[in-house]
Amino acid sequence: MGEGQQNILISELCSASSYLDRIFNVLSKLKNKNLDEQLEIFRQDLFDFFNNKNSLITMDQSTNSHINDIQNTIHFFNLFLKLPFKKKHKYEWGPEFINILYKYAHQFHLCCLEYGTIEIELPRVNILSCKERAGLPYFSLSIEDIVNSRHCPILSLEEKRKNKYTEFISLGNEAIYLKQVLKAKEYFSKAINLQETPEALTLLSWVQSLLGNTEDAKKLCHKAIKIDPDYGPPYNDLGTFFMEEGFFEESLKWFEKAKKSINYQNREYPYINSSRVYMKVKKFDQALKELQMALTLVPTHQVLHKTVERLIRKIPELSREKA
Repeated sequence: MGEGQQNILISELCSASSYLDRIFNVLSKLKNKNLDEQLEIFRQDLFDFFNNKNSLITMDQSTNSHINDIQNTIHFFNLFLKLPFKKKHKYEWGPEFINILYKYAHQFHLCCLEYGTIEIELPRVNILSCKERAGLPYFSLSIEDIVNSRHCPILSLEEKRKNKYTEFISLGNEAIYLKQVLKAKEYFSKAINLQETPEALTLLSWVQSLLGNTEDAKKLCHKAIKIDPDYGPPYNDLGTFFMEEGFFEESLKWFEKAKKSINYQNREYPYINSSRVYMKVKKFDQALKELQMALTLVPTHQVLHKTVERLIRKIPELSREKA
């Protein structure tokens, strides 16, 4: 399998996974025991898929929700596609796995429609086959679709998708700068529909917090961390949310995780935020240490220099007030 075909297969898996996530978001709001039974059957089918490919992989009891198990299984298969296994296995197993996802996506989408006119965005159609069943598109992918994709404009389409993703992120950031929060939410959501990255999820999380949807914001941060545990911003944002809610010990735990993250451009942020927490609990010396550590990371940050100098001068007075 060439790199182009592998990328296409991964892209199609992500598209199916995102479609399912949108459906799961609706299902989570529905209270129906039959749905739990159907989700268990879906979960069992995915594990049977792996068991049929390798007898060493068998299903055990799980303490997770059915949806979490399904999402973890999809993540596992995504990793499989990225590893250097034989292309024969990827050609055969990839479409088979994706078609299981679309089979149940169609079934659960119909369930959602039974509860009212709930709009769920359908996946994009590039090399997917699409038929109508019960008044709803039914998607599928064949080995021939992947093999023949080298002759298909999908490769250039994938590049266009990446460019469009970058454009939406840029427009979202611009909207934030202009304080157009709802527009920013729209752009970041569009970016996620193209490519569900930790960056886009964290940006949408911040927008949700600005709109007062803190719990939704936290869920997006956790999702970003699950995709890439080394990505720093969602740890810092979770710490900020807990700090604003007055859960100071919990916030410091998340700031510590942000400090230790590998992939973080603005490494000074969790130190500055930790300082804010220590100021709130009147631990002024520790607050100063955090700011001084932040300053070692951005030594040319003039505002931070002035903040440190000002705090050094005020600590004796603040300590007296505390006493």
